[in-house]
Amino acid sequence: MPLKAPPLRALAARPITTGLGLAAIATTLLSSAGYSIDALTMTPMAMRGEPWRLLTSMLPHLGPIHLLFNVYWLWVLGGAIEERCGTRLTVGLILLTGGASAALEHALFSGGVGLSGVGYGLFGFAWMAARRQVAFQDVVDRGVVQTFLVWFVFCCLTTLTGVFAVANAAHAAGLVVGIFAGVAFSDRRRRALALGATVTLSVVAIALATAPARAFVNLS
Repeated sequence: MPLKAPPLRALAARPITTGLGLAAIATTLLSSAGYSIDALTMTPMAMRGEPWRLLTSMLPHLGPIHLLFNVYWLWVLGGAIEERCGTRLTVGLILLTGGASAALEHALFSGGVGLSGVGYGLFGFAWMAARRQVAFQDVVDRGVVQTFLVWFVFCCLTTLTGVFAVANAAHAAGLVVGIFAGVAFSDRRRRALALGATVTLSVVAIALATAPARAFVNLS
């Protein structure tokens, strides 16, 4: 199990995940210092001419534990993916999982913040890749799988019982999109079907966040 984040000297070789992690840290610190980050959060305005909110809402976090957990897995999983697959695939994966997770959470509930949806997307991708490619078997093992799945169930329970609310729809959207993307990357026979499913799921999540559809599916 990859218990350690990459050493600092390795971060320069991971510009996308390093840059995103630093941006999340900076945004959260600014918010904690009292600076307004309202323009970055996920609101109905994302569907009314401000689409950047689908992605910028991943930058703010709700405290140090939330931030550290998400940045750690971003650097461990995202960094491994970036090293093995390159920056273009990493950017595409972050855009798809980030947009889909933010959109579905907003569609079903009231929206959320943080990199959790992306983190679950990176996990889903690496999980599927590890099942088919030796290069990923040191990235995701049974311990990592158990950690993410147990945490997902735990978060659902805390939300249902009212202990504390978690963006479970974002986790689920990121995970499913990441799984299909991982299959598309690692399984040549199912590549076209899995890639189509990846894009379709992301588009559907965003479509559900539009005002007409959200009126029917929102549960908040």
